Amino acid sequence: MNTTKDLKRPLEILQSSFFPNYLGVLDYFRSQRIGNNNFESLLYHYKARNIGYNRNEMVEKFKGYHPISAVEYIIKTSVDQEIFAINEHHLNHENRIFMELLLEKLYQNGFRNIFVEGINADLSNIHQVSSFIGYYTLNPSYASFLRKALELGFIVNSYESSEISSHPDKVHRQSFRDYIQAENIIDKINSLPNTKSILYAGSSHIEKSSGNGWKKTVQYLSEILLDKKIYCADQSKMGNVDLGKSDYFNFVNDEYALSEPSVFLNDNGEVLMDHPQLYDIQIFFPRSKDWYSHHYLNISITLDTRFLGMHLLLYRKETVYYQSIPEQLIEINSETLSVSLREEYSYVYFITDPDGDVVFSDFL
Repeated sequence: MNTTKDLKRPLEILQSSFFPNYLGVLDYFRSQRIGNNNFESLLYHYKARNIGYNRNEMVEKFKGYHPISAVEYIIKTSVDQEIFAINEHHLNHENRIFMELLLEKLYQNGFRNIFVEGINADLSNIHQVSSFIGYYTLNPSYASFLRKALELGFIVNSYESSEISSHPDKVHRQSFRDYIQAENIIDKINSLPNTKSILYAGSSHIEKSSGNGWKKTVQYLSEILLDKKIYCADQSKMGNVDLGKSDYFNFVNDEYALSEPSVFLNDNGEVLMDHPQLYDIQIFFPRSKDWYSHHYLNISITLDTRFLGMHLLLYRKETVYYQSIPEQLIEINSETLSVSLREEYSYVYFITDPDGDVVFSDFL
């Protein structure tokens, strides 16, 4: 492997000033997936917004409801669904981690096809996760989620189209995009009869009713696939990236110490949401990132002082190939770095200088 050639590309992309996910990527790497490092900062900005809510009103709304595991609830309800639609906040890597945890159980429930908004238009049946396949997929947590899907045996497809950018009417272009997305999904579903599908989309595309001035992908799907049940799960609005925007989430952050992503139910099985017309459930994320720490093993790496100011790129050993995406990219600002690993994989790391050239590598 020509490591300099292979590793320069992702480093350049992640550092690019026009890459809008860069701040999310840096947050992801600096926290190294584990710990509560950034919550205090988020909480500061939340308080700085001076956004309050009526506590008595929220206590009344939550009366009789209790949090349960979102993973367990989705797995139970998805047994009878043919299309499971779930969204993400594009700057919240926790959404991808949650989705990765769901995949194996969804596969056991008969899901085999997954449509991913983040993959470039007109690509189908992806076999390898590389930097050229998408845009948000450059984020390591997104790449990891896709690798997991492929490992399990999912058919991974794009549902975008290059036609969209050429649509002459800017006012209706967004609705046209969702229409084309739906058409592409339907064509694939029809070619794979009796296959249950996952739709993984950006925030509003899975909404069940019109908003923001255009009809959404799920609405188009519902109008055409009348015989299929589509279940819509929102995980984009009740997470720490948007702390301060929802009274429901702010109340939960103040009143509950959630230990895992959760759904609020009452004794009748009814789900509590602030947007019940848009989704079937809304997933509330814990304020601490410790909820996924037990999936990882922390180790320390001691490095030579000459590497200060450089970057460490951590890869699963089997995913070091041309334009592959690292598991972690860590800015080396001390002699000892903490990295988080999953025990089922073998790892290799590379240290690159400011020009992206590899100056050292080793196995973990």
